[in-house]
Amino acid sequence: MVVTQARLKEMLSYDPLTGVFLWRVDRGGKKAGETAGCKKRTYIAISVDGCIYRAHHLAWFYMTGEWPDPFVDHRDLNKHNNAWVNLREATKSQNQANIGLIKSNVSGFKGVSRYRAGEAYGKSWQASISKDGKSRHLGHFATKEEAHAAYVVAAQNLFGEFARAA
Repeated sequence: MVVTQARLKEMLSYDPLTGVFLWRVDRGGKKAGETAGCKKRTYIAISVDGCIYRAHHLAWFYMTGEWPDPFVDHRDLNKHNNAWVNLREATKSQNQANIGLIKSNVSGFKGVSRYRAGEAYGKSWQASISKDGKSRHLGHFATKEEAHAAYVVAAQNLFGEFARAA
């Protein structure tokens, strides 16, 4: 059963400036006025009436009365910062555009990878970007910086305010 906005506001208060939820009622081992939620993987999770919700989804619902469709993006990448100004509704592609550099990246630049086949031609780096589950090849380049510049332009064109270069 999905919680209603009225029930959510009966159980919890949300401070849009800090992004923190507080219990309005005593429940379990928590007293009214105590911080709600716990870190679950990378997000803060809050249990309401036996269902577990991500705090950023509850914040969206608390403030708008509507469940996000389908994602809520953290502008600053901090998944614990649920301040209202840090949250925005997003598509899956927009949400993925606003991620930092992944650990397995060896170039040090988002969207850039090694292109060994082109080393004989002086082009040893390639750039690519994905949107809506489709990868787009942006070209081969002599330097990783040139490849990254191509990625940055493509990201701005495809994702606008959601584009994150690094």
